[in-house]
Amino acid sequence: MSDLLREIDEDLRIERLRRLGRRYGPAAAGAAGFVALAIGGWFLWQNHLDERRAEDADRYAAAIAALEAGNTGLGISDLADLTREAEPGYALLAKLSEAAALTASGDPAAAISLYDTVARDDAAPAHFRAVADLHVAFLLLDQGAAATIRERIAWLLADPTGPWYPLAREVSAHLAYRESEIDTAKSEFQELATDANVPNGVRVRARRMLLLWPDVEG
Repeated sequence: MSDLLREIDEDLRIERLRRLGRRYGPAAAGAAGFVALAIGGWFLWQNHLDERRAEDADRYAAAIAALEAGNTGLGISDLADLTREAEPGYALLAKLSEAAALTASGDPAAAISLYDTVARDDAAPAHFRAVADLHVAFLLLDQGAAATIRERIAWLLADPTGPWYPLAREVSAHLAYRESEIDTAKSEFQELATDANVPNGVRVRARRMLLLWPDVEG
């Protein structure tokens, strides 16, 4: 239906241009013909992009299905192909999914490297870069340098109203615990556990951490 409406709209535009040409003479008609050609080319290009996006969506869905079916090698390989060949949006999505699959398969170093390409991509939307930085920070909690982890989440902690702020605080709380900054960790987890504006998953995990300190209310 959307394709039909687009074609009708194009026909109406061209007909209006033809009327303009008949009214204002050969010069206007020549300009109208050029504009009509440009409009036709624009619609053809939009159709091409729509087809590419539909193809990318099918390929992405197939790769995820392979992962869910336990065919990790095929899923990761297909996602890697998409990162090179898909339109920018699906290429970024495939890259994040490939990194997550690499983490699940026991290759955090490769996952971090892939997340880094998204986090350092100035052309990528902020939410993609935020997801990448958060994943890297969580993966580095095991043995990464504290300064590196803090650097990853600093820009997310700078905006208390941002959608990624609670997750960045969760990373910060875990880092405090890892660094034996117990009072800070307790305080951070307690605030996360009792903040109604924090996503439920974050609150649940914070309450579990508070079980380490029975004297702290969660």
